[in-house]
Order: sequence, then structure tokens, then C-alpha cells
Amino acid sequence: MDNLLPRKSLFVYTICLLTLIPITKGDFPPFFSLDCRDPALNTTSTYAPNSTYKTNLNTLFSALSSHSNNASNGFYNFTAGTSPPDIAYGLFLCRGDISTPRCRDCVVNTTQNVVEWCPRSKRVTVWLEECMLRYSDEYIFARQDRGFIGVFRNNWTVTNKTHFNEVLGEVMDDIAHRTSRDVSSKKFATAQVNYSPLETLYGLAQCTPDISDFDCNTCLRACISTLPSCCDARQGAIIRFPSCNVRYETYPFYNASFGAAPPPPMAVLRPPPPPTTTTTTSSPGNGGVSWQVIAAFVASIGVVVMLLIAGFCFLTKRAKKKHNSVEEDLDNVGADILKVQSLQYDLGTIEAATNNFSNDNKIGEGGFGLVYKGLLPDGQEVAVKRLSQTSGQGAQEFKNEVLLVAKLQHRNLI
Repeated sequence: MDNLLPRKSLFVYTICLLTLIPITKGDFPPFFSLDCRDPALNTTSTYAPNSTYKTNLNTLFSALSSHSNNASNGFYNFTAGTSPPDIAYGLFLCRGDISTPRCRDCVVNTTQNVVEWCPRSKRVTVWLEECMLRYSDEYIFARQDRGFIGVFRNNWTVTNKTHFNEVLGEVMDDIAHRTSRDVSSKKFATAQVNYSPLETLYGLAQCTPDISDFDCNTCLRACISTLPSCCDARQGAIIRFPSCNVRYETYPFYNASFGAAPPPPMAVLRPPPPPTTTTTTSSPGNGGVSWQVIAAFVASIGVVVMLLIAGFCFLTKRAKKKHNSVEEDLDNVGADILKVQSLQYDLGTIEAATNNFSNDNKIGEGGFGLVYKGLLPDGQEVAVKRLSQTSGQGAQEFKNEVLLVAKLQHRNLI
């Protein structure tokens, strides 16, 4: 559970992190993010130059570098050593659109330089533009980790902020949904949308393939929720956690042939039916249609008329029955609404109970929107569901749920 929340200790050693702004020093590549512990502040997470952990770390680097040659999904993890605290757990993740040779070059370069960037640290996460390397003396596999965040943002802003944010929200929601359900084992997705006649927005999302679909979606949503506070109206931004990352730009920055949304299925065109040949028999000397054809035509018209009459009668009867049912339902709804009114709380009370719908109070997400933990003035703990503006549900569905709550009359529901 600790891995799901930002570590408080992170603020102690933030001074040594190079994460919140792009690094321009020549020794570091572009879009470089680094998380390592300061040996002077935390001696328990450091190792001696000739220690067993250092030997295991060298073995780990060798294994990661060699497997970067054939990692089909751009991901690999490895464990070096058998006895704590000298076990070294490590993994790499390459961006889903790059080729295997580029993945290998990025991983090899990182393993060769990371010790210089983070000397003697046992717990390191380093991001480059095309790959991420992570190692630790603690188990890090198949666990969502949002304890470290790296942020980059473009210095330029967009002109139509409201429209841009609407399109960005749609793009981020789409790629988060497709990434967490990616069946290619990469957990990677991209998207591009024209937000003006001449401008295109490009988005990318990725999770480490070892975490579950649910954890992937949760991690990506946390990345996306950071965008308004750090990068509002910026033309581009990158948000990185150890387990996932998102990026968007107003220029193409990835290979569009990987991770894009699949095209809609093509309509299957059925072959036209073979032409039918009707043979008519004419009476000798009349030069017209036979009486059999005329009789069949008249009979067909009669059948059609009868069907129309029967259908009209059926629909009339059904409409009358539905009208009576609606009147009964309205009477029932009226009675239910009286119950609901007795359970109403004003918005100010709900905002105070949930700390103004604070992210710290968020405990889940339902069909209508987010669910928050709240504390009423009398000390009662409650869960508050807030209807999302982007929800596919409407006021009627929300009303039905409120009526259901009114009928339940449960002490833990408001």
C-alpha cells in the first residue's frame, strides 16, 4: 500500500533529484529524470564499493543489457543475488514505438552511466526519452509505484485554452483506457486529434507490463490528474511515475504505426441477390397479363391492408396501456421524492465533509464519477459520489440512484 502513495521521505532528499525541469548539462541526455537517494541522508539505502550488493548490481546490469537485444515488448526484469539485503532487483522499460536496436542502445548506455549519476545508491529510477531503468534492494516487480514523479513542460502556451483542454482530456482518457487494456503485452497506446484545422495534438501513454490492468489505469489517471496543476494550457508535457507515464505534444514525437487506435471494422458487403425470372401466361389473343397474375396482385394488396389495420390496433392499445403505467409511476415517484427530500444535504455541508472534494479524500470511481470519503459535522463517516461532467450518465440515472438510496434508508448512505 505504501507504493500507491507519495513517500513523505521523498521531500527530504528532493534537493538531489533532477526531475522538475529539463536538464541542460552536457553530460545528461534530453528529457532526463533521475531519482536516487543522497548517501549522506540515508545510509541504509547505500552500498560500499566492494560490497556483495555492488557485485550483484554488476550482474544485474549485465543481464538487463544482454536481454535488451531480444525483449519483444521492450520490458525485462531480473533478480541478482539470493540473500537480503544484498539482492538487486532491476528492470528496464523502452518506449513502445522504438525498435529493438534503439531500445538496446538506450538500456546499455544507461547501465554504463547510472552509477556515475547515482553513486552508491541502492534504489534508483532513471528516465531517458526512450527508456527507463530501475533497480532496488527492495522487491519492485508487479507493484504499482507512484512514489517518485518527473515533470517536464513546454514553455509555450496555446491560444484557445478551453478548447485545447477539452481535446486533451479526450485524448488522455482514450489512451489511458486503451493502454490498460492493451492485449499486445506492451501496455502502450498513442493517439492524435486535430484540435484546429491546422493543428494536431499527439498523445502517448505507457505502463510497465508487469502491473495489472487496474493498477495501470489507476497510475495513468494519477499522471493525467497532475496535468492541470503543472502544465495547464502548455503545448506539451511529460508526467512520469516509476510504473507509468504520459506525454502530449503539438508535434509528432513517436512512430505513429505503433500503439495507435485500430481502424473501425470494414462493413461486409453482401452480394446482390440473383435476378428472379417471372413467367407469365397470356391468354391467346388478349396480348395482356393473365388472370392468375391479377388475382395474386389483388390478394397481396388485401393482405397488406389487413396487416396495417392489425398493427394500428396493436399500437393504439399498447400506447393506452403505457400511458396508464406512466401515471402510476408518476404517483410512485412523487411518494419517493418525499422520502428523498428528508435526506437532502446542502452543497456546503458536502464540500466541508469532503474537504472540498480533495484528492486526498478520493477513494474510488463509480459509474457516475468519483467517490470521496467524507466526515459529517456529527462525526459520521460517509462516502459521497459526485456526478462527473464527462460521465455518460445523465440526471435521470442519478435521480434513480438517489431514489434507491432513499428506499434503502441505510445509516452509511447519504
